[in-house]
Amino acid sequence: MKIETVLQTDGIDKTDLEVFLKEVIDVDRSWILAHPEYELPENHEKQMNEWIARRGQGEPVAYIIGKKEFYGREFQVDSSVLIPRPATEGLIDEVLGLGLGLGKSSPNPSPSPKVVDTKVVILTRLFGDISDVKTIVDIGTGSGCVAITLKLELPDFEVVATDVSEDAIRVAKKNAEKHQAEIDFRSGDLLDPIKNLDQPFIIVSNPPYIPQSEELMRDVRDYEPERALFGGGEEGTEVLARLMQGARNHSHCGGVVMECRDTQVSRL
Repeated sequence: MKIETVLQTDGIDKTDLEVFLKEVIDVDRSWILAHPEYELPENHEKQMNEWIARRGQGEPVAYIIGKKEFYGREFQVDSSVLIPRPATEGLIDEVLGLGLGLGKSSPNPSPSPKVVDTKVVILTRLFGDISDVKTIVDIGTGSGCVAITLKLELPDFEVVATDVSEDAIRVAKKNAEKHQAEIDFRSGDLLDPIKNLDQPFIIVSNPPYIPQSEELMRDVRDYEPERALFGGGEEGTEVLARLMQGARNHSHCGGVVMECRDTQVSRL
């Protein structure tokens, strides 16, 4: 099987095929495009056929190759965690712009949520001055991409990462080890694992917020973890509301930075 033959596979996006070829042959995209006549060895051809078949069934590329880029770094993923998305990188930018730990009055976040994708925003709610905050808590960490990225961008901060899924914690720990990021992982629902946290902190979260009735794309609906997608209730706001209320009730929480729908902001 030649590269040019692979790239002509019916029913599979050419970009996906290029990603598979890059992974199997261990070359970059420019090499692939410059060598259409390259003949894949038998073991590479077998791997390509397997991956093409899985993609043809709708399985996401990230799960097939076992990784996804986030904020310029590579993270391991499997079907127990959401696939990191570019929109979620907005959480990192927002937290980095808050002026945490500077020992002076923190800048007020924009009164309007920041649009990061169609219908998706980053919402910031501060409950007071956060200039002395040196701890960040990632609620619903999944693959750990947000917690680990923040630790690498803010190495002097303590980062706590929680998830109700033990399988997700397992994946996140592997990613933390890969990136040599020291994260305090805790298992449990929403703020339960940090109820005794006694230092000032802010919460960052990409919680489940999709309405239960919403029709999702096939590769999301059939493969990504349902519990990490659907937020409960007709508007998908049950988890969001519980998270925000728990944050407001915690005496050491200085605020929340979360991803959600633009239509949900008024309820939070």
